[in-house]
Amino acid sequence: MYFPYLRGKQYELISLRELSEKMSETGVIHPIIEPVKETTSTLRITCEQLVDAEVPFTLILNPSVGDLKDSLHEIIHFINAEVGDYEQLHLGVLIHSNTNLAPLNQSLNELENNYPFTIVHLSQYPDTDSLSDFYNDKTVHYNLFRDSNLVRRYRRIINQNTKVVLSDPFNSKRTNADYAKVPDEFFTDEHNFYHEDGYIGFSDYLTIGEDYSDSGFAPYAVTIHLTYLRDDGQIWIRHFVSDSNDDYTDVPGTYKEALDKLIEFINDENLQSSACEEFRKQAAAGHYPGLGSVKKLSIIHHIELIIGVLN
Repeated sequence: MYFPYLRGKQYELISLRELSEKMSETGVIHPIIEPVKETTSTLRITCEQLVDAEVPFTLILNPSVGDLKDSLHEIIHFINAEVGDYEQLHLGVLIHSNTNLAPLNQSLNELENNYPFTIVHLSQYPDTDSLSDFYNDKTVHYNLFRDSNLVRRYRRIINQNTKVVLSDPFNSKRTNADYAKVPDEFFTDEHNFYHEDGYIGFSDYLTIGEDYSDSGFAPYAVTIHLTYLRDDGQIWIRHFVSDSNDDYTDVPGTYKEALDKLIEFINDENLQSSACEEFRKQAAAGHYPGLGSVKKLSIIHHIELIIGVLN
């Protein structure tokens, strides 16, 4: 099972909507959504579509970034109003050194339905007894761990059949142009080893990375990130970077430079996905879709790649 971890921004959510039927058909994807904007219509429509397609997913109750960082009551209200009694919704809780479990636990009484939990262990919680108490009255289906040492430390608290390994294999760079310095690099091979290592699934932040930014501006360079499977079973990521990167006056032109490099690669490698087909259509039509759509296609391609690997 793969647990793509997505911040609930517009194009991340749209990518899940466009993949909802495929995720439902294959049954190997469980998205985790950390809402970061006000509970917008985009989030509402995405949840509706996941529910309609019967896709299991987790919605984080206590986001660590974005506009909803301290908006637990708003998120609970959203769940009551928009998700209702959908049995495949999981309530996500981020555990780190500053997580305040007592008020969070108390607020759960506002929920109108019971749901299973997904616990995301980002760092060690300082009070193991309180953490154990938090688990007492809950059905926890999944425990995500960034630190394997915590698996050992919490072995008396968690069910060993709920462990999921969480990693961030995306190497974020300061600028888009910096990706040209290492245009092709190892991404992950967790899909080959998670069972052997005692986990029931694996999770990552896809081709975006864990770093969160809410700023938007016209870039000097355009970079398209695309994962691919090598013959040795490893997944690598290739960064296609534009060449004319001295200013931001012609983003469609710099996008075309990056897209031309991507098209050459996916045709040479005969890569097939709905995202690759969309890239080919854009190249043929000379169409610039906007950078948000480019990010969406990168996400869709990665999830489709993982679906293919797991099936």
